[in-house]
This record gives sequence, C-alpha cells and structure tokens, in this order.
Amino acid sequence: MIRAYRAVFVASVERLQQRLRSDRRRAGLGDGVGDPSGSAPHSLPLAERLVLLLVDGHGFGLADAARVLGVAEVTAAGRLDRARAMLAMAAATSPIV
Repeated sequence: MIRAYRAVFVASVERLQQRLRSDRRRAGLGDGVGDPSGSAPHSLPLAERLVLLLVDGHGFGLADAARVLGVAEVTAAGRLDRARAMLAMAAATSPIV
C-alpha cells in the first residue's frame, strides 16, 4: 500500500511542479527553479520539499513519511530539518512587501 501511495504521490508532485513552471513562464515570472523570484518552498531541493510536504503539509509522522519516500527515518529527519532551516533563512532575508 505504501508503494502505491508513494508512486501516486510522486507523480502528483511532478504534475504540480510542471503546472507551476508552465504557469510561471506564461506569467513571465521564470520557471521558479533556482530562480530568486520563486517562492521559498518551491526553491527547496526536491528531497527536502517532499518530506516537508508530507510531514508539515499532510500531517504524516516522520516514520510514515520516511516509509513513503523509501528512506531511513534519520534521513527523513535530516531533510526535514534542512528544509525548515532553509525556509527560516529565506523568511529572514526576504524583503517585506
């Protein structure tokens, strides 16, 4: 069951990323990949973004998120910590609009 969920989840994330890049290009904002004008969560590396989305976005426990992603729990914990640190740094350095 976890493998099926993982496959569907990864495919959904990839479709959403493609749609976001397409929408940003049509709006003249770049594709958001490595682009300073991109939003902070979308500028995260994919591995960090996925664990952040599962744990903070979907309410998964760390062990469940690790199983879905096929990594050790300690690896998922490190990625989650890095993702949160990157978002905190981006929030601290971004200008208030």
